[in-house]
Amino acid sequence: MYRIIKPFLFLLPPEKAHAITVKLLKLACRFPLSAKWMTKAFYYESPDLEREF
Repeated sequence: MYRIIKPFLFLLPPEKAHAITVKLLKLACRFPLSAKWMTKAFYYESPDLEREF
């Protein structure tokens, strides 16, 4: 899907492209199936990222 949207995003100023991308991701997260897919696709766990508070 990114291959389809990418050429259009690169026609826009960076700030506008970023705002649109964030809005689309927020919209996609409202649907359980796409939220689950994005979690699986982008989840990353590493001991190097752990923090103590």
